Amino acid sequence: MKIEAPEISVDGNIATARFRQNYRSNRLTENGIKTLTLVKTNQKWLIQQER
Repeated sequence: MKIEAPEISVDGNIATARFRQNYRSNRLTENGIKTLTLVKTNQKWLIQQER
């Protein structure tokens, strides 16, 4: 997996991470923009949503 051009924004306990992901395995190849929404809970950042 390769990640390019990461952009992260934080607003309080919610963070958004957006990046281009290039993934390749023996069975699957995917390239595209991925957006993760994270929520800080008990001092840990947890993924709430992946698009």
